[in-house]
Amino acid sequence: MAHKRVYLIRHAETAGNEKRRYVGSRTDEALSAAGIRETLARKAYYEDLLGDDKDFPGENGEKQKLHFYASPLKRAVQTAEILFDGPEITRVPDFMEIDFGAFEGKDHAELAGNPLYQQWIDSNGALPFPGGEDRDSFVKRSLHGFYEVLADLSVDETAVIVCHGGTLMAILSGLTGREYFDFMVGNLEGYRLDLEMGHEGILDISYSRIGDRDPA
Repeated sequence: MAHKRVYLIRHAETAGNEKRRYVGSRTDEALSAAGIRETLARKAYYEDLLGDDKDFPGENGEKQKLHFYASPLKRAVQTAEILFDGPEITRVPDFMEIDFGAFEGKDHAELAGNPLYQQWIDSNGALPFPGGEDRDSFVKRSLHGFYEVLADLSVDETAVIVCHGGTLMAILSGLTGREYFDFMVGNLEGYRLDLEMGHEGILDISYSRIGDRDPA
């Protein structure tokens, strides 16, 4: 069996995140000043975390090479560049955040009283966003990008993916069969996945939280 490891990290904070707006694929905003400061403050943590993989010898006794991927939206690319000192980053369109449609850029207060928003809330987020994306399609899109990354990795190699909170939830719920919102994380938090691969694909998966500043 071949082993592959993947880190999924949510980007740092933006102005829209600070104001608790629905910031999806239609909004390509950069990190806020607070988001940049927090990313710089978290560099040492992620350098230590990934250092274990850099020093771990692979099948041929060579040190591991980390491969970096990101959503093409500014907030994800900027986070990856600051955290990891500007490595070569492969931008993966499938990792963009969900399209919030008519809710894009708005917050809860602005949407209060909107019957379509109330229907979406009542469905626990299962209904499609009006004029936007439905969750099943989003999960399929996110998984498509994830499997492309796995195909890029050689045996015992590691991928680091900087994406969005929704993308992370889509990938992990799709892989595990657990509920979508089970995998909510804050900015600059995420998961480490260890996958055992066979000829037919993923045979086994284990995962653990990373970057969690306020463990449950």
